[in-house]
Amino acid sequence: MNSDLWYNIEDIVYQVFELLRVDVVYTSVRPEDATLCRQALARSARSCKAFASPALTILWRSLPSDQPLLELLYILGIVESSSDYAPTAYNTGIGLSDTPINLPVLSVQENVRAHPQWQHFLRHASHVRQIRLDPFRSSAGSAIWPEIAFSMDGIPILPRLTSVYVTSIFSPLRGRVLSCHNLGCLALIHPSIRGLRLRLSRKGKVDEALHRIMSHIVTTVKSLEYFRSVYSPAHLGNPGLLTHFTRIRHVTIDGDIHPSDLRDVAKLSGLRRLSIPLYTSLSSERLVSSSITDLHVEDPWNVLGGFLERAHVPQLRSLHIITESSAKSPLGADASQLLHIVAAAFTTLEILSIEWKDDCARRVDAPIRAPYSAGRLADITEPLLPLRALREVSLEFRGYDLEYTSRDVQALSEAWPSLEELRLNFRTAIGPRSGIESLTHLAHNCPHLRILDLPGMDAADDALAAAWTPAASHPNLYGLVIERVVFQGMDEAKMWQFIARQFPKAARRATVGPKNY
Repeated sequence: MNSDLWYNIEDIVYQVFELLRVDVVYTSVRPEDATLCRQALARSARSCKAFASPALTILWRSLPSDQPLLELLYILGIVESSSDYAPTAYNTGIGLSDTPINLPVLSVQENVRAHPQWQHFLRHASHVRQIRLDPFRSSAGSAIWPEIAFSMDGIPILPRLTSVYVTSIFSPLRGRVLSCHNLGCLALIHPSIRGLRLRLSRKGKVDEALHRIMSHIVTTVKSLEYFRSVYSPAHLGNPGLLTHFTRIRHVTIDGDIHPSDLRDVAKLSGLRRLSIPLYTSLSSERLVSSSITDLHVEDPWNVLGGFLERAHVPQLRSLHIITESSAKSPLGADASQLLHIVAAAFTTLEILSIEWKDDCARRVDAPIRAPYSAGRLADITEPLLPLRALREVSLEFRGYDLEYTSRDVQALSEAWPSLEELRLNFRTAIGPRSGIESLTHLAHNCPHLRILDLPGMDAADDALAAAWTPAASHPNLYGLVIERVVFQGMDEAKMWQFIARQFPKAARRATVGPKNY
């Protein structure tokens, strides 16, 4: 009978504990949450035999530093300390804390692979898929990794490690001296690493250390597919760095990219996804790539327009734009001009996402202003109607109030029959608004639609009575969100009956915002 209990079914236990997995890239945002998750996993492993293997597997999958590995080596007797040291019960190799504990200098007493406890260490090390390394905060014990790596005869210390986050935090702990010489933890990086994220500061006298870090990465990593950095490679003192990674597929630069790096992109034959901000330094540059299929760009719309117009990316299928303009600027004219450029330059687009903000929307201290009409949705989307291959469309005009009607929804549904996801996000305080009856157009013209997210809509009894109803209900839509509904002589129950007839799968989980009567 006990064998039927859920906690004895390993697949279920893994799914439960997976919810506690911590991504080491984002632990700096809420480190207390990461610590609590690791504590919960460690306690679960100690509390129940059925929980031990799944909890420890997930606990070791993402490490906040090399500290848990160093402590495990010490506890197993594989390495010894040059001074008295006893790890506390709190930090016995399980990585509960994101704050490094200052282990003393460690030394290897024999060939680590011949040590009787080496296989025990390897069982834990083989779980590690992701690790965060900070050479400037690592303990003195990290200096032992190059010696261990040398004794491995080319076998990685962390054989299944796929992703590394190299960061530098220039705020040393009290009583510690900032050092740029202890780069021993970099020996954990091996040639088969596929993902690399860099968040390196260039403050003070650390350029030499950063160059050593980058040099180690270039000479060690051979199979890199994903690269993300807060600085462009040229700004890190490594022009041409991207071209060293012949297998790279995804590149994200979160800061000011150097023009030479953009030109290097053209040399990457396997690059599929590029995400970059645009600045005046790139205003005259041309993006050329015969392989990119997914492009993410961010900058004011007028800079973006010129950049996209000059770009030559014939394989582009997915375009994501984040842009802004002044609240005093006419949204309709600006957006229409940019989308004319997009439609003319990228005729085979399948995915289009546009997030358009006015300059007040991004300011925390901006006063709340009354809504004003920013034009008609139809005028903005008209250039996009010829893009018949669109499958996913997300149009967000944050801070703007737009007019849109049932006829506009009909035009979109007829232009994009392959739609799978449609998200429209803007204010509709002024109106006019599309009626709830316009859902029939989407149900009839877009049979593959799965996700539908719409702004405010009107629910009028006479309009619904006159609406044409498809003979069969929509088979695929399962996600429906309507920002708000303004009722005009219609009972709410009647609206839900209408939605259930059109989209039976979505009706059970549909979300409708505030209702006005």
